[in-house]
This record gives sequence, structure tokens and C-alpha cells, in this order.
Amino acid sequence: MNKLFLYFSLILWFASSCRKESDDIIPAPDRYKPRKFNVTTIHGLVVNEYNEPIEGVKVRLGEQAEITDKNGYFKLDKARVDANQDFIHFEHTSYLSSIEKLSVGPGSYYTIRTTLPRKSMAIPFDNAIKNKYMLNEHLAIEIDELSLINQLGQVHQGLSFLYLRNNKRFPCLANQNFILSYNDNNTPQLLQAFEKIAIEFRSGINGEVLKLNKKVKLTSSKPISDKDKLLLLNEKGQKWEEVKYVDNSYILFLDKYLSFGEFKNFRIVEGSLTDQNNNQVGLLNLNITKGTQIMDNINSNYEGYFKSIISSDNLQLDILNSCGAINQSLNLPESNANAKNDIAIDVSQTKLYSMQGKVVDCNGKTVTNAYALIKAEDNQFLVSPVSAQGEFLRKLILCQNENYEIKVFDIEQKTVSNTITINTSQQNNITITTCNSNSESLARIIVGSYSEQFPYCRVKKFSSSNSPNIIFVFEYGADNSYSEKLILERKNDPNTGNFWRFSQASLINGRYSLHEITQEPQLYFFEENGIEFLECIIPKVNCIDQQSQTNIQSQLIYFKALLI
Repeated sequence: MNKLFLYFSLILWFASSCRKESDDIIPAPDRYKPRKFNVTTIHGLVVNEYNEPIEGVKVRLGEQAEITDKNGYFKLDKARVDANQDFIHFEHTSYLSSIEKLSVGPGSYYTIRTTLPRKSMAIPFDNAIKNKYMLNEHLAIEIDELSLINQLGQVHQGLSFLYLRNNKRFPCLANQNFILSYNDNNTPQLLQAFEKIAIEFRSGINGEVLKLNKKVKLTSSKPISDKDKLLLLNEKGQKWEEVKYVDNSYILFLDKYLSFGEFKNFRIVEGSLTDQNNNQVGLLNLNITKGTQIMDNINSNYEGYFKSIISSDNLQLDILNSCGAINQSLNLPESNANAKNDIAIDVSQTKLYSMQGKVVDCNGKTVTNAYALIKAEDNQFLVSPVSAQGEFLRKLILCQNENYEIKVFDIEQKTVSNTITINTSQQNNITITTCNSNSESLARIIVGSYSEQFPYCRVKKFSSSNSPNIIFVFEYGADNSYSEKLILERKNDPNTGNFWRFSQASLINGRYSLHEITQEPQLYFFEENGIEFLECIIPKVNCIDQQSQTNIQSQLIYFKALLI
């Protein structure tokens, strides 16, 4: 019996050991070696060439996929990203597909901003005949008849279009010239891409992406150098495979992406960014350059970590400011060795600005599943995650004082804050409230010639179960602040009934003091989208204009106040 118990214990121990290893290593597709993965959150924005957000883009990483919202925002939680390099795919019926390579280290958030070109410059394609097209100045493609099939595997009938991108026309994999690949022995090697070509076929009827089920033939009008390799992206295995040049042509099953390039010795450059106080600086934009050519474009993650797999050539790492200009550079001398570069941001010539705040809902509770959408003066959009503590932080290396507009979107409750404008001449630590657009608070004041509306209004109610007396503390203001306060009291006299008065009452930063209520307030408690509000109308109030010391009567004091 004891032996049997020991036998089962060993089986359970072995099974648990296997489970522990599989947390970090999972089998890769087909014949590829198991790959190590980092787990992080990938989020970001998808826009078109006019910097307008694209809704409905399918964003895919491996088997995980999400659809962008109306702001072009997506979020892939607990994404498993190849520890060396991975690819994220973007697909939309009205735009050309695209991929971005990822070199992601440990950390909570990695941010992407990608641009999809709208489908244009379409080339009509007749699936019933043999077709020949030029992909660039020297490379031609020949496609046999009946090669196009739909997603169900049926031969496509009717109108279709070919969409072509290359280095000169709608660049694909823009500023991503170092792409990790594998040889036949599954040894990683770096492709330095000289020219990248993307080919996509779409149905002219419903915009569906079509596939080729036959091999195509590529021929070149210029000699092919041994140095120039033609590689095809195998999307299933997420690797670039060399296509052999035989009898003056390439014969291949064509996927979407091709690239000419050469294999290079490579190294991993990684590190972290900090400010002068050794605080992490995340979500900054960096370029790897060779002379004037951008070889790689990367972002630091939320914790300031950055990583790039690059050639062993003499290169440069550039840290960019908010205008896209170089703030500081680090020389990366020729070397085959991996390098760790922890960089302190130079703030002597510029300003490192912290855009930060806290996010709460209409009831004052912390919001955690949300993102802050930040719009710059040039209409460029940035995005910042909201942490588990309900806080957001975006650091910018400023080239000048700028205005930014911030909105926060609650993903879980599908609510949105009002737009807040901040100027970087002052540090701001703000609180942003997310509410349904049809459940927003409001304060409306009309006194004499003064008429103003405030988008933020809340009220606290103080009362006792054994007393008819009630105190209402109204707070209201603009730009997500509650700069104005009005305290309204209802006292009950057994002989004369209710008596209303202000115990603290001034309007518009003390310009008007509220003296006497001449018409009884009207109060209504109600619920809107599950949120409690108090509507208070005070029709007539005698006021004193503190500037002119004259008596004046209000035409309207109105609150639609969030009950807190």
C-alpha cells in the first residue's frame, strides 16, 4: 500500500513539475523549437494616414485577438510575446493589413501606435486568366488562372483587386529594418531588410481577403546577388524563410509579405530609462539609426524598459522629444556582444513633464480598467494606461510648452470623462471623473448680465433620522475641479414650517454673495443609469455684487448634482 501511495505521489509531483515549466515555455507551431514567452499587456492606437482613429480593426497576436473601439484603441491582456521577437497583426475590410514586430521585455504595459493605409490604387485582377504584374522596378510576378480562393477554400468568382505596397508606396513594416528570422536549423539570425513588399488580394464584392492556392513565379530584370536574399514571411510559424532563386526565377506559395535583405550578426540592446531622480521614465519613443536611416523604431514600456535586436554594426540610439526631434543619443559601437544600457534622461536642455492623475467614477470610486487618450496640438494622439490603483502617468520630453487635451474612457462601464485641457507650463496632478454622457452633472448660474454653465457638480447631504433639518453642500466648477461651494440649509420651525437659508454662499469666486432666498427651492432626487442625482432649482435669490456693492437678483441657480 505504501509503495502504491509513493508511486502515485511521484506521478503527481512529475505532473506539477511539468505544469510549472509550461508557464514559461509553450510548443511553437509545426517543427519549430519551443519558445520562451514574456507575459505583458499590449495596448495602443490604430489610425489612418490622416491620423484619424480606425474603429473595428482586428488586432491579433497568436491566437489572441481584440477589436479596436471608436478611438482606435485596443488592449490585449496577459499577452504571451516571444521573448526574442514576435509579430502583431492588424486587419480591417476598408484598410490594408499590416504587421508590427515586437521586442518586449518584462513589464506591465507595452504601447503601440500603428498606421493603416486606406485601400487605394487598386489593381483590377481577373481570376479567370493568367496575370502578370510588376511589384517594383525590377521584380515581376506571374499568377496562374483560378489561383484566388476565398476563406472557405472556394475558387473566387467575380471582381477582385490586388493591392501592393513597397518601400516607395505605402511602406509596410515601416522603420522596421531589423527582423529576427531562423535558419533551417532553427538558429535565430537577423535579417536586415533592404526592400519590403506587401501583396494583398481583396474581393471586389465584399472586401474579403482572398488567398492564393497555387504557387506564383517571380522574375527579376536585374542580377540577383548572393547577398540579397528573398524572404517570405511564414505567418503561421511567424518566421522569415528564404526562397531559393532557381533558373532565373523564384517559385513559391505567396503569403502577404516579402522582403529582400541579408543576414547579419546580431546583438540585443536593452536597458531602462530614468530621470535625474532615478525614477523610471516609461512610454518614450526611441530610434535606432545608421547615419540618417532609421533602422528600428521602439518604445520603452510603462516601467521604462526598452529592447531592440539589431545588427552588430556601428549604430546610434536616439531618444526623441515630443516634437519627434532627438533629445539625446547614445553611440552603439560595432560589437557582437549583447549590451545593457541604463540611460538617465538629460533634462539640462529640456523639460521632462509628468502628465498624471487619478480616475474615479460618478460615485467617487476608483476606476482601474480604463485608458487616457491624450491629444496634442498637432492632433497626434497618445495613450496611457490606467493602473490598478486608478492612476495614469505619461512622461514627455518637451520641446516647448504645449497644450494637451485628455479624456479617460472606462472600458468596463463604457463611460467617458469630459475633455480636460492642460498646459505643460505647469505641473498638473488631476482627478478625472468618468460618467455616461447622458448622466453628467451640471451647474447653471444666471445673475444679472452674468450667465455661466459648469460641467462638474456634486452634492453631499447631511441629515438625521430624528430631525427634519437637512444640510446640502454643493460643489461645482470647470476643468474637472470643484472651485465653488454653496451650502444650503433647510431648518424646520414647528410654528412656521420650513425655512431655507445659505450658511456659506458666494458665486463666481466670491464676486456675488447670496443674501436671501425669496422663493423656496425645488428639490428632486432621481436615478439615471444607476447613478443618484439631486436636481435643485433656486429661482430667486437676493445677491450683493461685491465689486459695485449693489443689490441684484438672480434669475436662476440650478444644480444637477451627483449625490456623493
